[in-house]
Amino acid sequence: MQQPSRAQRGSPPNFANPAHPDYPAAPGRPSKSRYDAIIIGGGHNGLICAAYLARAGRDVLVLERRAVLGGAAVSEEVYPGFVYSVCSYVVSLLRPHI
Repeated sequence: MQQPSRAQRGSPPNFANPAHPDYPAAPGRPSKSRYDAIIIGGGHNGLICAAYLARAGRDVLVLERRAVLGGAAVSEEVYPGFVYSVCSYVVSLLRPHI
């Protein structure tokens, strides 16, 4: 039996609206106790995986330890006015002896 799509089940999650049933009950805590999938890590690949699963009609929870999503794809302000790209992928380009 095929699961109903997210569109058939109702509106997509809207965490900006406290009246929405998926709005977290408390800061940092999910409002539901059961999900079809739990993605550990809110980096690029985790977010893409969650998007595909949600588009397929699954209830998905993404857990990220940081307050920022994006993993290696984020830019951060380390000092006031100094923004840099994390670029974690660059480490894999270094020669092994470095």
